[in-house]
Amino acid sequence: MAEGVVCVVSDFTYNEFAFHIIHRELLRESRRTGQWWRDVLRNQPHIFQAAMNEVEIVRAELERRTILLPVTETAHNLAFTLMRQYNLLPTDTYHVAIALDAGVSAFVSLDEDLLVIEGIIVYMPT
Repeated sequence: MAEGVVCVVSDFTYNEFAFHIIHRELLRESRRTGQWWRDVLRNQPHIFQAAMNEVEIVRAELERRTILLPVTETAHNLAFTLMRQYNLLPTDTYHVAIALDAGVSAFVSLDEDLLVIEGIIVYMPT
């Protein structure tokens, strides 16, 4: 971490990275076999379990390098306000609401949807 920078996450971060890793592996097998990815999930549980090995590695790294922010009632209410105000999907607004509730207003993200939210700074890779 850079000096003076604290990396924070919420339960939504864990949800997103776990889904991404698992879905990626299910899609890979889906393309290989010609099955729908959900059928791979049902019929080939070893694919899911293998993906979970990577999920656990990433989880441990996040736990080592970040601070987990709680989902408070205030953050929950703000997430719904942001959904309506900016026409954003729930997970995006929960990321922002949880951070704002904890006093965090700067984000590093690949998600351009966050750029429409007033009062936050979004750093994106160039």
